[in-house]
Amino acid sequence: AGRALGWAVLLAGLGASLARGPWLGAVAGALALAVCSAHPVRNTGRIAVVLTVAVLVLSAFSQSFSELLLKLWGTVTGEGADLDSEYRGQLLRTAIDLLSQSPWFGVPDYLSHMEHLRQGQGIIDIVNSYLSVALGGGIVALVPYVLMYAGPLPALWRLQRRMPSGSDTRVLASCLFAAIVAQMVMLSAVSSISVIAPMSMAVSGLAVAFLRVHQKAAPSAHQALGDA
Repeated sequence: AGRALGWAVLLAGLGASLARGPWLGAVAGALALAVCSAHPVRNTGRIAVVLTVAVLVLSAFSQSFSELLLKLWGTVTGEGADLDSEYRGQLLRTAIDLLSQSPWFGVPDYLSHMEHLRQGQGIIDIVNSYLSVALGGGIVALVPYVLMYAGPLPALWRLQRRMPSGSDTRVLASCLFAAIVAQMVMLSAVSSISVIAPMSMAVSGLAVAFLRVHQKAAPSAHQALGDA
């Protein structure tokens, strides 16, 4: 019952958002979780089948979902005709031009060079957290920002591969691995506003804490076996 409730809450949140960032992150997280499983090829195939069926059903009954698919396709191919995809393309080109002038430390007051991207709401929306960090601090800021999320991934991968299939440690390590992959993909399509930054940092912090606890527990277990 708890697992079904969790899936229901997750799917309800994705359905309510109808935004490309969460959907891309969810797909990336599901694929990462499948790769971490005991049968990665089989589970990846199952996910592909479920996604295909879900897309066909939702596209047939929801105009909003169909529009979202077009936006996602435009994001991947760069051929989207909607204003949002066009805005993201202009944002990327402008950011690359600015960063080419000062790649290491970013561009001071970079928003003043992006007035042509100001929207009707009166804001310049940097809909890519990595671009926002790079523009503000350059490569010097972007590298530690990425490592803050990607840093725990190798250790989580090694840990979950060492543990027996179905063990609590392996399940939690796999879930944290997939969650970080999902949020890293999602950050490429959203601004770090509101709860996005605290929540994404909290997941990485939880992963680091989990690894530290496991590292402390492992020697104790080996010592207990030796004493026995």
